[in-house]
Amino acid sequence: MTGNFNIAIVGGGAAGLLTACRLVSLGIDKIAVIDGNKEMGRKINATGNGRCNLSNLVAEPEKYYCDDPAFLAKLFSKYDISQILTFIEKDLGIRLAYKDGLVYPATYKAETVTEALLDYCNDGGVKFVNNFKVTQCKHLYGRFMLNNDITATNLLVSAGGTASPKFGTDGSSYKIYESFAKPEDFAEPVPSLVQFKTLESDTRKLNGSRYDCSVSLVTANDTLATENGELMFTNYGVSGICAMNLSGKFGRYTKETGKDVYLSINFMPKCNVEEEVKFRLEKFTKRTPREALAGMLSADLLDVILARAQNDKDRIPEIIKNFRLKVMGTMGFDHAQVTSGGLKLSSINENMELKSTPGLFSAGEVINVDGPCGGFNLHWAWVSAFAAADGIAAAIKNG
Repeated sequence: MTGNFNIAIVGGGAAGLLTACRLVSLGIDKIAVIDGNKEMGRKINATGNGRCNLSNLVAEPEKYYCDDPAFLAKLFSKYDISQILTFIEKDLGIRLAYKDGLVYPATYKAETVTEALLDYCNDGGVKFVNNFKVTQCKHLYGRFMLNNDITATNLLVSAGGTASPKFGTDGSSYKIYESFAKPEDFAEPVPSLVQFKTLESDTRKLNGSRYDCSVSLVTANDTLATENGELMFTNYGVSGICAMNLSGKFGRYTKETGKDVYLSINFMPKCNVEEEVKFRLEKFTKRTPREALAGMLSADLLDVILARAQNDKDRIPEIIKNFRLKVMGTMGFDHAQVTSGGLKLSSINENMELKSTPGLFSAGEVINVDGPCGGFNLHWAWVSAFAAADGIAAAIKNG
């Protein structure tokens, strides 16, 4: 396949497709979207368990990890959530639904979002190139050349990071920058929004059990971060949103320090545990501790807690509030929802253009920005797509 374009977009996911749509709306033509998969939008279709939680009403820059918070704040201020949701609803034609601050397509089907993006691109004459893996990128005579087949005046890299390689996001997007960026322009990628593997075997009997609790990521001396929500025990460790939201922090911290990290679980964060345990033990003196505490926590969990207490009733409250698990690692990029790390914000300008290479733009997960579960990462894809599209359009029109 050969072709000459104003802009070649490498990566037909959320950021790449919305950039193409935004460019069409700005009157730009000769747009190509290139993807290594046989179809566009594969990862979009898998988001939110197929329901596509596409944004969050509290998607604010403070919710994200990045290397340049001030830069991120400027982008979020320039492209606020109302502007983005209006484009999604009014231009793309996706009717939206809201649930506890989470934003979904009203159909609650991810395919609705993908189809709307593709239809808008088709209306604007965007060229789709599937099953095309970029293995070589050069810049010759003012144009980018991909695999000696496709050339374009401008290039957008939006092919994701390293998380969920089954969707084609296997880290190969970083290789496109090899001739243009320096190693220091990148933060080493680590898996984020991924399950933890833990050392202790006594929790394996809790496999599948879920608890509403508070979970902290801690070292021997410090608390690194805390999340509240549902935690699920597994046969390898723990899962659940509150644990997964801590995984990026774990990866970055251990890469930097190599120190041991633990999870500290408080199973009753809204309760005065000391008073509750004391009341029950004093009221039900004819019962065993397990019988006296029944109804406070599940029977299986009580068995584990009492075994850790080793018949010392005074230790029970502390174990309930500070149930420790040593983290041995995560389930890795294969199971991660997003990548933490990648191209640093500090290496690009506000048009999402690589400072060292005019005409080379970036958007989405390939950039060193990641947020928690709940639509935050798709929202970043939309914000960065808007910024990139405006930058690309300005470069073409001024070109």
